[in-house]
Amino acid sequence: MPFFVYTAIYARVSTGMQAAEGTSLDAQIDLCLRRARDMGIAEDTIKIYREEGFTGEDIDRPALGELRRDVARGAVGRLIVTHPDRLTRDLTDKLILCRELEKHGVELVFVDAEYRNTPEGQLFFNLMSSIAQYELALIRKRTVRGRLKAVEKDKRIMPMRAAPYGYDLVGGKLVINEEEAEIVRRMYRWYVEERCTLREIGERLYALGALPKRGESRHWSVSSIRRVLSSEVYVGRFYYNRRQTSKIRGEKTKNGAPKRRVVLRDEKDWILVEVPPIVDERLFALAQERKARNRNNSGRVKHEYLLKSLIRCGHCGRKWQATAYAGR
Repeated sequence: MPFFVYTAIYARVSTGMQAAEGTSLDAQIDLCLRRARDMGIAEDTIKIYREEGFTGEDIDRPALGELRRDVARGAVGRLIVTHPDRLTRDLTDKLILCRELEKHGVELVFVDAEYRNTPEGQLFFNLMSSIAQYELALIRKRTVRGRLKAVEKDKRIMPMRAAPYGYDLVGGKLVINEEEAEIVRRMYRWYVEERCTLREIGERLYALGALPKRGESRHWSVSSIRRVLSSEVYVGRFYYNRRQTSKIRGEKTKNGAPKRRVVLRDEKDWILVEVPPIVDERLFALAQERKARNRNNSGRVKHEYLLKSLIRCGHCGRKWQATAYAGR
């Protein structure tokens, strides 16, 4: 197929925005196509990039990534977008994108705004981008505030990928799943009364045929079992707004997802939602005591180590331990 330079149309909507008047993907594309016709551009020289369900605060998007690769290989001569905030709402990302377009000689055209590659045009564009970034911050702030009010007033649990094991999410409330709840009670008894290790608990769960909540594997990971044996939700205390999550720009996990940083908020900002308990306070407390003892006594115990569990690493915060490894 011969190489040619085409006009690109980029349209983007965030989750839930497509139904809003004038912001759906089809409406954006239609406006851009009309602008292209007014400019005398043939429709068979146009390539459309559709971005559905991605926020404008993140430059790492599938369709935008494809567009940037096509720009880098010189296949795009012109880019038409309805408005600067469809391209990005982040001022830093806007500067990166505009630099890439300028480097490869791509003309940038907006349907709802005039843009010229002049000092005045760039100033106006920067002002619009700053306003878009400010609007995004306000939208996020109002959304979070609305969720917090719903939690405080109605004691509702916000949508989650999966309810904690032992519960189902029904109408914004956590209700006990009796079949799973019995498994949770067994896990606590095995851990506290029979002194089973987490690995032994996992083997028993596998033998019972008890599947993890998400059902991605028949095997329970040690971290999943530890989470069940540590979460206060099982004694009726679900905390909302406990953690704050933020993306680490430019970094990804092994599977390609954006890497995130999670920090605990101040305890005064936590919102307590009471839910039906599955285990009693005494059993839960005994599990926490055993977990603390195991943590302090973990590692090699053949010899006595004077500083074991008494000092911490100043970099990562872990306690000083002694561990033996078998094999070479």
